[in-house]
Amino acid sequence: MNRRISLTDISTLSGRRVFFDTNVLIYIFWPTGMRPRIAEYSSAFRRLLNMKIDLCLDITVLSELINRILRLEHEKYLKENSLQKDQFGFKQFRNTPECFSSTEVLYLLVQNRILRRFVVVGKSFSNADIPALFIKGMDFNDQIIISTCLENNCILLTNDADYLNAPIDILSSNPKLLAE
Repeated sequence: MNRRISLTDISTLSGRRVFFDTNVLIYIFWPTGMRPRIAEYSSAFRRLLNMKIDLCLDITVLSELINRILRLEHEKYLKENSLQKDQFGFKQFRNTPECFSSTEVLYLLVQNRILRRFVVVGKSFSNADIPALFIKGMDFNDQIIISTCLENNCILLTNDADYLNAPIDILSSNPKLLAE
């Protein structure tokens, strides 16, 4: 049976590996105003570090993290400049000094704070694996993450309720994921 583990029960994870979902990495490393989540996931991160748990991610999560943060910065830029997306699209934003600055900060974050603490894991996919990733109602990247967690025997740390029926162990503070 797949366990659903509350953040309050992190001490039971000794010897396990924890795979971080994109949303949790954003709460910890690029806080955007979700104060309760930032506090609880930052605390969980510190506890996992103190327990010397292997912290894992993959290239899919890293890609989602970079792309999502740059989109957040685009939204911030629009708001600060009283613009709408149809007036100043993301591709236009990518050529601004603000985006270049955000990209540089993001690169330093990944290089100096994330890659120094996380193990990059992965899964090699074959042609035969791909059709199984197309599950109706499930995000393709979420399916890649599930497969990677299964392959690497990782518990997924996420706040994303889309993983409700995922066949893996999940660590979360999201009541929807923790409900039995």
